[in-house]
Formats: sequence, structure tokens, C-alpha cells
Amino acid sequence: EADCFYRTLNEFKSCLQSFEVLFENIIKNGEAKLTEAQVAQQRVEDELTSLRQERSDSNEKIGKLEVKLARKREELDEFREMYDKMEEKLGKEREVRLALE
Repeated sequence: EADCFYRTLNEFKSCLQSFEVLFENIIKNGEAKLTEAQVAQQRVEDELTSLRQERSDSNEKIGKLEVKLARKREELDEFREMYDKMEEKLGKEREVRLALE
């Protein structure tokens, strides 16, 4: 009977050791997956930071281009005004020439 008890005890110890190895493997696998997920999360966060910076840079460029466009429109308005004045002046000069003929 003692023999049977020790054999059962040894089998139980062996079974416990198997469970211990199994749980260690499960924990290692879980830790590896966690590390992998953390690395992936960091990559995504880095990419997001990069995209936000690109968006900020683009918005800054757009702002500068809008200011430049507004200046060019003002210049164009000034040129149109100068053109209209020249046309008016030329028209008056033509009238004077026609009157002198």
C-alpha cells in the first residue's frame, strides 16, 4: 500500500511539473504577444505623431500660400486700376488728337 501511495505521489508530482511547464509556456507566450503588441502600439503612435507633424506643416504652408495669393490678388487689382487709368488717359489723348485734326 505504501508503494502504491508513493507511486501515486510521484505521478502527482510529475503531473504538477507538467502543469508548471505548461503554465510557464503559456505565460512566456502571453508575454511575447504583449511585447509584440506594445511594439506595434509604439509604431502606430510614432506614425500618428509623424502624420500630425506633416498636417501641421501642410497647414502652415497653406497659410503662407493663402497670404501670398491675397498679395497677388491685390497686385492684380492695382494693375487693373493702372490699366484702366491708362486706357482713360489714352482715350482722352485720342479725343484731343481727333479734335485737333
